[in-house]
Amino acid sequence: MTNEEWALSTSAPAMLEGLYLQDPDNFKTLVPTLHRYFLACCWKIKHLIPQKGLRNGLVGAENWIDGLITYEEFHDLEWHAEAEAFAFEYRSDLEDEEYQEYLAGPDHQETVNEIKALIASIKELDGMPYEQARQLLMDAAYFTDSAMVYPTITPAPFDQLLCTSKFLCPDLLRQYIQPTFEGEPKAKSTKDGQTVWRCSNPDHDHSKPAGNS
Repeated sequence: MTNEEWALSTSAPAMLEGLYLQDPDNFKTLVPTLHRYFLACCWKIKHLIPQKGLRNGLVGAENWIDGLITYEEFHDLEWHAEAEAFAFEYRSDLEDEEYQEYLAGPDHQETVNEIKALIASIKELDGMPYEQARQLLMDAAYFTDSAMVYPTITPAPFDQLLCTSKFLCPDLLRQYIQPTFEGEPKAKSTKDGQTVWRCSNPDHDHSKPAGNS
């Protein structure tokens, strides 16, 4: 990764990978900043996460970061957020015969009807096939839930689900982190190829755009 590549990149996953490979140790120091960044990315796709549990979980994560609520209070909100993600799952935990019975039963049809109603309420999904829309909403829900708990994920800090997500915004990343790359990029920092890190002001919170209710 070079300064020019960072400035022009349209791929946030590639940018994060470049940061990580350049200096894995310094990448660890970015966890608090990345936590806010991932939450900001969730608000950017808020049309895909209209569920109350997910929205409340996001606000709870921000309040936890700011010290306004305890971890226990946040954990309770995150539990409900995770349940919203689970709601998109079919009972794949069942054995084949039981799974087929489930698919033909009323419980599955009720789940499908609820998901269809949610899809119908999102204008951006008009015309999208059901399974494609369901998968997109499920991916957004799991991304959001993971973003909430990012600092607690093991192994960290380069979590694959988050750092390679299609929901990451490169422009937001440039707002949160402004690294200066010196020398040719290397897998690890050396005397001839170091990365100077500068994070955005932690008091300047981009994670709550206007109208995020």
